[in-house]
Amino acid sequence: MTVLFQVLTLFLLMLCGLIAVSTRLISQRDIGVMNTFVLNFAQVGLIIDGLQRKADPQLIRELGWTFLLSCVIMMLCGAVGGMIFRREAHGRRAVLTNLCMVSNCGYMGYPVIIAARGRTR
Repeated sequence: MTVLFQVLTLFLLMLCGLIAVSTRLISQRDIGVMNTFVLNFAQVGLIIDGLQRKADPQLIRELGWTFLLSCVIMMLCGAVGGMIFRREAHGRRAVLTNLCMVSNCGYMGYPVIIAARGRTR
């Protein structure tokens, strides 16, 4: 139930943002400023917070395997995306292929994972 309440809280926050934009409490310029803040400060803070743990050999090995597996998956997704969008114009194909390769878990992914698993230190 805790995870459900955490996810509901996140959706309520998104609903507040939607209402604020639709009622013009927040302008398009304000949205750009908030996006810049999240990308340049808040997300970096989340990453640094997640890395605050004691390093041990097992953790280093798992980090290496995760990095290697991530690279392989990104290459596979890039190849599949390139084949799927091969008939698109070059600029559009590049953007669509990139979207196949990288996820957008930064906004919802981190809070949902923390809500589901808790902080592991």
